[in-house]
Order: sequence, then structure tokens, then C-alpha cells
Amino acid sequence: MKNTAYKILVNSFLFSINLCGANFFLQCPQKVKKQDFSKDIVMCWSGKSGRYTFSYDIKAGLYIKIECQEIPKYLDEKTKALFKKTVPCAQEEFLFTYTYGRQPEEWQVQDNQQDNEKEVCYTVEERRIIPDAESVEHISIETLATFIKTHNVIFYTGAGISAAAKIFTMHELEEALGISNKQNPQLFRNNDLSNPEALVKTFTAFCNAMFNNPPTKAHECLTKIAMHKQCSIVTENIDNLHQQTGIKPYTIQGNRFKREVEDEWVKDIDAIICCGLSYDDRGFLGWYKKHNPNGSIIAIDLETPHYLGTNDYLLTGDLQEIIPQLYDTLTNQ
Repeated sequence: MKNTAYKILVNSFLFSINLCGANFFLQCPQKVKKQDFSKDIVMCWSGKSGRYTFSYDIKAGLYIKIECQEIPKYLDEKTKALFKKTVPCAQEEFLFTYTYGRQPEEWQVQDNQQDNEKEVCYTVEERRIIPDAESVEHISIETLATFIKTHNVIFYTGAGISAAAKIFTMHELEEALGISNKQNPQLFRNNDLSNPEALVKTFTAFCNAMFNNPPTKAHECLTKIAMHKQCSIVTENIDNLHQQTGIKPYTIQGNRFKREVEDEWVKDIDAIICCGLSYDDRGFLGWYKKHNPNGSIIAIDLETPHYLGTNDYLLTGDLQEIIPQLYDTLTNQ
């Protein structure tokens, strides 16, 4: 599916926050509550060839919905017969639908709300992509600790921080499910749809890991740093690892972000420190640089991500080693 974009929806309580007009990014993280833990997941990959939705609920199990304009020709006749022709409406382009499992009522309500808010708001701004990011300046743990101590910063986490907790990254999940971003791919094999037990097993294991796996050393120490600095942890992740450290992160979701966050707030943020973020998927960094072009982005990662440019920095290494060292250095300076 060329130029595939995916959206992720979770229970709305993940995004609720006590807004009082102040820049909550520069406030101490809120303590986690029982309702702040996600217990269902909806993920959707969409592109020109179709839309692929996986919904998991502890009570209902896995629900799969595939919508397409044309039934893939490479499927056998038995699998093609599983697609039902639908009546298109003014807003819907897809003519054929495949479903498996029972759709949770909670997801149906949430999906209708998302449709009303327009799917385009998955991102908060145009994604930041810098082709020549390899030339970015490198910094040390000591330099970063000093910067954190003397500047207003927030932390932004991606899938890389959760990899050590044995949770699939998005690329790994797509590979496991048979979803590909390559041009003209065979998105699902015949047996995947006529006998979806393997898909059920893979996605259910992914969800159970997201809900139940314990936090990593990096999660634990990042929470300590945020509490010490009194600043927010923002994330694009939908696992419960930050919550299991005792705090509630601010999870990026386009429509809610635009309602809750003031553009002027970025002027108070000297830098966003990205931890295990390989790509500006939600456009959060694009939003930051648009409204604060002189602000810095600092990435902690194994490789150079392509959102770093002028005024930006890189600390290369393993998050599970660097963040604990960063906490020790910061508190001992």
C-alpha cells in the first residue's frame, strides 16, 4: 500500500487532562489513575488500495475489517467470496468489505466520533522531514544534563523506548500482520483471511504486551527526570508502559491536541527531547518548529532520525543505558 498512513485510536480517557489555560507541558506530570490505562486498541491503515482496521477489546476479542474499491485479484475464489458488496454513500468510496469477529460497541461509538472530526486530523501539523539530517551536531550526556537543568524542556517518546519491553514497533507489527508499505503489495495471503487464526494470535499477543508488559529502565528513569524537572512526557505510543511508572503521559491525537493546546506555548519550550522516535509521524515536531523555529529538537537514538536540522542535536546510543545515566548525571550535578 503505497504512501500508507495509519491512525491509532484508544479510549478517550487517555487524552483527558485538567486544562486551566496554563502551559501544562511545563508542569509536573499528573499521577496515573486506574482509568488512565488503555484496555482496548483500534488501529487503521489506509491508502489508495483500501482501509484495514484491527480492533481489540478484552471482552469482544479481535475484530478485523477490510474495505476496498476492488477485491484483490490475487486472492483465490474462496477468499474473494468472503468480501461483501456494500452500498457506497457520498462520503464512502469503498465497495467491498471483509469482516471477522464482533465489533465492540465502544469502538463503533468512538469511530463515529472520529469520522465526525475528520480523519485528516490524525496529524497536528505537516510532518518534519530533513533529508540531510546526517550533518546534525552530536552532544554528550553531560552536555544534555546541563541543558535540561538550565532550560525549559519536554520529552517526546516513540516506539524505540518500548522495544526493550518486547513490544512490536510499527514496522515489526506490519511485517507480522502481512501489511506492507511497498508498491503494489499482496497485503494479505489467501489463508490470512479464510483462516485468520494466525492474525488473531499475532494481534492479540501484541495487545496483551501493550497492556501488561512492565516498563523498561528508560521509562522508569524518564519519569524520575520529568518529576525532578517538573515537565511533561508527551508520547505517540499507545502502550501502558509510562502509566506503569506512576504518571500519565500526554498522548498525541490530532483533533484533541488542536482543542487543548495553544500554539503560543511553544515559545516557552526551549527544546523537545525525543526518545526512541524515528519519524515525526504525528507532526508534533513540525508543529513545534513552525511556531518556534529557533527552538531545538534533541534526539536520543541509535541512528540519526530525519527530523533533525538547524539548532538540533543528537545523543547516540541505547536509551536503556543513556536515560538512567542522564538521570544520575542530572541529579548529581
